[in-house]
Amino acid sequence: MIPFLMDNEVELKRKNQVGRPKVLLVDDDINLLNVMRIRLNLLGFDVTACNNPEEAIEVFDNEEFVLAITDQRMEGVSGIELMSKLHQKDPFLPVIIMTAYASVEDAVESVHKGAYTYLQKPVAPEELEACINKALEKRKLETKLDRERRIWVNVIGSIGAGIILINADKTIAWFNSKIKELLNIDKVNNLQGRLCFEVFSSKGLPCMDCPTQQAFKTKNIYSMEYYDKERNRWLLVTSTPVIDSKGEMVQAVELVIDITTHKQGIMALLNQERLKGALEMAGAAAHELNQPMQAILGWGELLRKKIGPNNPHSQILDLICTQIERLGEITSKISDVTRYVKMDYPGTDGILDLKKALKK
Repeated sequence: MIPFLMDNEVELKRKNQVGRPKVLLVDDDINLLNVMRIRLNLLGFDVTACNNPEEAIEVFDNEEFVLAITDQRMEGVSGIELMSKLHQKDPFLPVIIMTAYASVEDAVESVHKGAYTYLQKPVAPEELEACINKALEKRKLETKLDRERRIWVNVIGSIGAGIILINADKTIAWFNSKIKELLNIDKVNNLQGRLCFEVFSSKGLPCMDCPTQQAFKTKNIYSMEYYDKERNRWLLVTSTPVIDSKGEMVQAVELVIDITTHKQGIMALLNQERLKGALEMAGAAAHELNQPMQAILGWGELLRKKIGPNNPHSQILDLICTQIERLGEITSKISDVTRYVKMDYPGTDGILDLKKALKK
């Protein structure tokens, strides 16, 4: 770092710069470095000036900067290389690269690799100020969006939801950690960049009914329920289209929620309704059948007395009365049904298993 001021001046400068945005300035030309430092101070910045990239990297590890301005052509490390190292530590740091040997190729390369912009020396004060203000606005917006994204990811993660962002070419752009747990793909280190169907089809997910595929076709929100036989759980998968300013669907956001408890509640409710229906049916059937059976048995006893035991039809009458008595026993059992237990029966989706449904 270049010692431009005496000790008492340094102390005064430090007090004046408390709370001012910190800018890292890097240039191996000391004269230009001093001029740029003065300009930036006049613009209201706390400037840390370094005349070599190695020193700049060391300083960056110990302080927080809102902006970096660096020369492109320096001994040892270029401005683009320095920017790459700084972005490893702070990906939202805006970097302005300057050079006295500007070319279209250098400008394109620097911006492509992450520079905010590329300026040619000497830089006019008005141009420098305007460029810095725009760069800081961009940083402010990006950090705000990143903070909000982290908040929403934490919120959704706290409710146990998995999120996948899928590009139009069906590659996975982003995912949260919960999705790997829900889809039982914890052993896969990285999903980003992989084709979604290559990952999910191996888990038995039905690609033909894929909600994301339907969302891409219709540009509407699409949902499906998926049953994971391996782990006996139900998942609700909802795909929401992401539409650009031209009306084109560029991505889809898949939200995956475990609804096993909800499905179990529904099944319990259905079983209760089935039990209620079975009990009501049992009571009604027993009541309706009991009176006709008693009447038949009564007429049977009268016929027995009338025809006598030696009549050839007496044996048939005894068989009829026996079956009626057996039917009475069955209706009595039906009255004792306390739960719904289904058994397979040809031609139906199941009937009441009377033996298992009785009181114990």
